[in-house]
Order: sequence, then structure tokens, then C-alpha cells
Amino acid sequence: MVSVGELSLRNTLLGFVGVHSDILHVKSHNILLRDDEEFRNDKKSVLIISGGGSGHEPFPVGFVGKGMLSAAICGEIFTSPSVTSCLASILLSSQNDPSREILMVINNYTGDRLNFGLAIEMARNIHKYENIKSIIIDDDCAIDNPRNSTGRRGLTAINLIMKIAGAMSAKGFPLTDIHEQCSSILNNRMIRTIGFTFQHNRNELNQIDIGYGIHGEAGALKLDNTKCFKTIIGILKQKLKIDEIKSDIIVLFNNLGGASEFIFYNFIKDFMDSINGNSFNVIKIYAGKFLTSLGKEGIGVSIMEIKDNSIIELLEHPTETASKYLFNIPLSYSHSTREMDFEVSKVDECPNHEDMIENVKMNEIEIMKKVLMKICHDINDARSDLNLMDKELGDSDTGDTLSRGACAILRELSKNNLNAGNPHKFLITLSDILMRSMGGSSGAIFSIFFQCASIAFRDCNKYCITNWLQALSNGIDGIMRYGKAEIGDRTLLDSLCVGYNEMKITFNDGNSLEAVQAFTKGCQIGCDKTKNMFPKSGRCAYAYADKDSDFKFSSKFPDSGAYVISIISNGILHVLQGLE
Repeated sequence: MVSVGELSLRNTLLGFVGVHSDILHVKSHNILLRDDEEFRNDKKSVLIISGGGSGHEPFPVGFVGKGMLSAAICGEIFTSPSVTSCLASILLSSQNDPSREILMVINNYTGDRLNFGLAIEMARNIHKYENIKSIIIDDDCAIDNPRNSTGRRGLTAINLIMKIAGAMSAKGFPLTDIHEQCSSILNNRMIRTIGFTFQHNRNELNQIDIGYGIHGEAGALKLDNTKCFKTIIGILKQKLKIDEIKSDIIVLFNNLGGASEFIFYNFIKDFMDSINGNSFNVIKIYAGKFLTSLGKEGIGVSIMEIKDNSIIELLEHPTETASKYLFNIPLSYSHSTREMDFEVSKVDECPNHEDMIENVKMNEIEIMKKVLMKICHDINDARSDLNLMDKELGDSDTGDTLSRGACAILRELSKNNLNAGNPHKFLITLSDILMRSMGGSSGAIFSIFFQCASIAFRDCNKYCITNWLQALSNGIDGIMRYGKAEIGDRTLLDSLCVGYNEMKITFNDGNSLEAVQAFTKGCQIGCDKTKNMFPKSGRCAYAYADKDSDFKFSSKFPDSGAYVISIISNGILHVLQGLE
């Protein structure tokens, strides 16, 4: 028996580049990068980047190459790639040229959204990349009314979108056109996907799970044993809204990795027979392994409505990627290690980040340090309470996670490594510290907040209440944009948004301390309200997916994230009141 610990992602990727000589492995980041001469010399085409957790091969590695991906970032099995690796993919594929146009194609999973999103904000804010956009793939149709905060899962639409985007890039289309085309397809629900898993026992399918997720998430419907696909296909067609289709379509059949060819093509035959005679034409079929789930026995079906023949031209545009080879082109193996190393510059090493700005006074620097120390000590003191609050509906680790971030900040303060003399750089540095020390979704959310908040100080780099209000607004917008949470979802936003609104109203009178007092009071009010909110964001939200707004809910504790915001606001107020 081989221990799973002996099977490393790096070995997998090195084995892959050993077979495919025009792809390079980036050591320590698990990035696969195009390394052909045409790509190295091309300074104009839009770069297409995607990635996600491993275990879904051939996605994304099999689609790196001419006509599709410029780079692919691989996380560990079913784990999102790190923010640093996502950022490294941007810098490497563009050869550190911030003028390059880049499209990030992201499957709709929380970790991917947050980590890719934070990398994009860092590329814009620190490395001055202005021409970078993203699209979120959300083609799953298993769940009829998903929460806004979680949305529909990303499935094999990502393969079709990568193909379309890659072809448009190869044809010389600009980023705005590619983004608009791909967004239109997704926003109009032109691609819909649903799949099912099973266990095959001789001539019978057992333990059928319709809508099973590629990371092992439970499906929307379970069926008993069956000897034919008729019932399954009927449910799939209903979810795919086959009877409502008026245009020509493309059908993509995806083998989740473990379905035998015997069963796979039996299913394809039965499905195609079932839609024969409808009012639409099937003008193209794709069948094979596109997005797998570690060899799971399962099959997925994607329907793409075609209302513009130019889409067919893009799908038929030639590619040179590993996934097209299969057995058609003989391969050879190279034992030379085709990899390079790359380290993302720290904030201190980035250009245009002076340590001291004229507009900042020494007493303001000391105030900022006192505020940080107070907040960090208060969070550490509340560690056990936060874990207890989180245990009610979460993983009981909020206190531990936030404490890691607080301790990291205190360490940097004790070494005088955290310079508050440049507000813009100061907040970017806080973002970087929290990203590296906290980990998980919480680390990404707080890091995104500070990264987006820092933009308020980029053009007017001084500490003033007006800039802080704008910083709060930017940070809230960043969390909503990448985390997909909204007010009322029982998250830290329920505390933060009430505090921000109260602060904004009060500051119209011109008193800064009163504005901070209003902010603190608002944060507490918002925090308390979360006791009566059922969760609509995060993993526990799935347990309440069928609940409507009239559902009565009460918990013993407020949301732990919202409580953290009240701790932070009280810490700020405590220090500022001590200065009076």
C-alpha cells in the first residue's frame, strides 16, 4: 500500500510537465505556465488564467496552452490555491508588465472567490495592474433557489468559458470584449449543468445522488437503486429546463473520473435519445473527462444554448493543450526538471511605497499603534468567548483564527516593522500580515477589507475622518464583492454596515470623536441583531437553504464575526477617548 502522504502535488505537476515540454512548473506556487516561444514573445494578447483545488484533472492543467490558458494555479486536493500563488500567476504570466490585459476565470466556491479576488486587488493596488478582470462560473442548476451569499456552484461551464475566452484572445480581441462575451453567456444562464453520482453493482446503479458536488457536497436528491437511466434523465432534463429551449444547443457530457466507458456511453445514448424530437438541434457534442472529482463514479451534463454562430467558431478554434492529445499524438517523456522558482515581492520591496508621508504627524503614528495594540490584546482576551460563539453554528475556531492574526500584528509592532507613517502602505501591510497568518476564509475576508480600504488613502494619503469613512466603504464593498455576503446574512457585515451608516450620519455635524462613538454604538446594535438571524453565508447556510424570510430563528450568541467588529470598534473608541 502507498501512503497518501507519499503522493505530492509537486510530483504530479512535474510528471505532467515531463510529458508536455512546452509547459513550465513554478516551484513553491504550483503554477503551470505556458513556455512556448510564441507565448514568450507575445506582449499583446489577453492572458487567460484559471485554477482551483487539485483532484479535478484534467482541469486546470490539461487546458494550459495555445488557444486556452496562459497559466493554471493548483491548490492541494479540493483546496483553493493560496493568495500568493494566485498573485504570482498574474506577475509571471505577464512578465511583470502591469499594462497587460488579464482575465481570471474562477469557479464559484468561497475559497476560490476570496483568494483569487484578494490577489486581483493586490495586483491592482500594490503592483499597479489596471487591466485585470474576473468572471465567476456558476452554471450548476441542481439547487433551484440558491442563497446570494453562496450562489450556484461552478461546474463544467468553466471548460467552455476557458475555450471561448482563449479563442477570443488568440484572435486578438481586447479584454473588454472577452469579458463582455463570457459574462453575457453566464449572466443569461446560457450554460446549465447538473450531474449525478452512483455506485455500479453489476447491472444496477446504487446510491444515486443527483446534484452531487465535485468536492463531495451532498446532492439535491437521492434515489434508490435502478437498472436504467430513465428516471435519472427525467430529473436532469427538468433541472436543465430542456423543454424551454428554443435555440440550437451544445451538449457536454463529463465523466467525473470513475464512470466506466461502458456506463458513460450507455448514458449518452439514452440521454440523446430522450431529447431527440425536441424543437432544437444538437449541433455539437463533447464527451470525456473535463472536470473530475478524484475518480468518483458520476456523470455530468451541460447544456449550452447557441444564439450566435460566432460562439461555434470560437469553440472550434484550434488549441494546443494537453487535453486535446489523448491518444491522437504520441508523446515522449523528459527527465529534466522543468520548473523555476519565483517569490512575490513583499510590500516593503514594491515601488512607490515611502515609509513616511508629509501629511502624517508623529502623534498620529503613535495613536495608530496604540489602537492596534488595544484591538489585538482585546481579541486575544476574547479568544475563548469567540470560539464558544462560533461553536453554536460554525467550526468553533473564530477565536483561534483571529488570535493568530492579532499575535502576528503584535509581533510586527514589537519589532517596529509596522510603519504607520504611510497610511496607504500601512493598511496594505496589515492586509498582507493577516493573509499570511490567519488563513482560511476569515483571513481572506479581513485581508480583502484592508486591501480595499487602503485605496481610500492612495490619492489623499493622510489620516482624517473623511478618508476613514471612504476606507470603510471600500472595505465593505470588497467583502460583498468577493464574499457575496449581504446585510442580513448573519456575518460581520451586519455589525460593520450599521456602524458605518451611523458614523456617516453623525460626521455630517463635523465632530470626529462623536462619529467614532456613533460607529461603535452602531456596530454593537448590528452585532446584537445577528442573534435573531439564521445563517445565509458559509457552510452552515446549507442547513437553512430552504428557509424563507418569515422563518423565526433565535440563537444564544451573536455571530462571532459581528462580535469581533464590536471588539474592534470598542478598542478604537477606548484609545481615542483616552486622548481627550
